[in-house]
Amino acid sequence: MRGMNLADIAELTPVNLHGDRIVYRRKKTGREYSVKVSARAAAILDKYRTGPNDPIFPIYPAASIPDKKKLWRKQNFTERTFNPAMKSVCAALGVDVPGLTFYTARHTYADSLKKAGVSVDVISQALGHSDVRTTDNYLKSFGDEVIDAADKLLD
Repeated sequence: MRGMNLADIAELTPVNLHGDRIVYRRKKTGREYSVKVSARAAAILDKYRTGPNDPIFPIYPAASIPDKKKLWRKQNFTERTFNPAMKSVCAALGVDVPGLTFYTARHTYADSLKKAGVSVDVISQALGHSDVRTTDNYLKSFGDEVIDAADKLLD
């Protein structure tokens, strides 16, 4: 889902679903985004979808709560529900990811695109950043082996 921000995920309702796409306005920047929904993501959306105006994911108890309370609920959901669940899945798979959090997935998405050769401008737009410098902060440096391979192209 393109490393979608949790604040945006929490606000999704069935109104945001348009065929095989999620169309939403990023809370932080106000820009509109359209994300293609994979079959696996569609199954998750269908699982959690309830009423036509209800948030798809039960992060906030009601859609019309004050922003200050939303921030607390989002942090509480992340720390008490999502992050422990991710750690549990990793443990069951025998994978150790120190410091694993919700935002690890967002950073991994960006790093994976970078390693696949996608331009920083495209990654920046996909993440919903208003400034490419923000994206640069997300992206890890390539290891020596990647730069060595790039240098070999000049041989």
